[in-house]
Amino acid sequence: MYISHRMDEIFRISDRCTILRDGQWIASVPITETNPDHLVKTMVGRELNELFQKPPSHTNWIANKTPVLEVKGLCDNHQVKDISLEVHSGEIVGISGLVGAGRTELVRAIFGLSTITAGEIKIDGKPADIHSPEDAMRYGIAHVPESRKEQGLFLNMSVKENIMMAEMFRYRKASLLDWNQINEETDKYIKELGIKTASKELKVVSLSGGNQQKVLLARWLSIKPKVLLLDEPTRGVDIGAKTEIHKVIHKLAKNGLAVIMISSELPEILALSDRILVMHEGKIRANLQREEATQEKIMYYATGEIK
Repeated sequence: MYISHRMDEIFRISDRCTILRDGQWIASVPITETNPDHLVKTMVGRELNELFQKPPSHTNWIANKTPVLEVKGLCDNHQVKDISLEVHSGEIVGISGLVGAGRTELVRAIFGLSTITAGEIKIDGKPADIHSPEDAMRYGIAHVPESRKEQGLFLNMSVKENIMMAEMFRYRKASLLDWNQINEETDKYIKELGIKTASKELKVVSLSGGNQQKVLLARWLSIKPKVLLLDEPTRGVDIGAKTEIHKVIHKLAKNGLAVIMISSELPEILALSDRILVMHEGKIRANLQREEATQEKIMYYATGEIK
């Protein structure tokens, strides 16, 4: 028995495949009688071409407003070189580029996880003095890292504890925690994000990859951020969970959150982003509007070509 989210592996080694959805058996078919499109449709209950459809852009009303996040001439002590960008309320800005382009280093610098050696960061038009994640959180910046297991989650702690970890101090009464209020807040996020868990008391390690990612996202939403930094938000999750996370990201932007999203999947970048910044060797090489962006154009700039 072999379990995998990778279609190429399934079709390369399997004789027969079984599809499960939401813990229930959906179908079992010989591998010679199916194909990737049919398999995806069976997994998520809809056609493959529906998964990466672009919803209407919602940036036409933000152009003349002060950016929620503005970065000018930012450099770090490693790989970020003179980066300038801005993100408005309700905007999803995708960051694309090859491995080593400096995408992760950029959002880590904004979140105070690396030393800024030059440049400035502004929130709502005012300078933000950020030297640590605690500083970033006080300015309303949240960061979902690329590796949820190594950098994000406390795997042997409960779903509830993982969700409320960033805001535990808010629920203190004298020297005690108000667990009734914590339970209410946890239930709210489980419902809002559609986290599938038998109990909020379960250890988060027992959840699927997609639900673990939702738990991590819920934690950062609990601080009521203005800016959300997402680094590979759907890495290592199945295609059904990926679609659900996409819907959550769009809902957050629709409600006014400013979102920066890193993804190595070009269809995901093209489907979710209002604008796309392409990085190469620590610098932004292109700022593409969604209407003009294509996979070919993104790769052109990502490999260092300059028109």
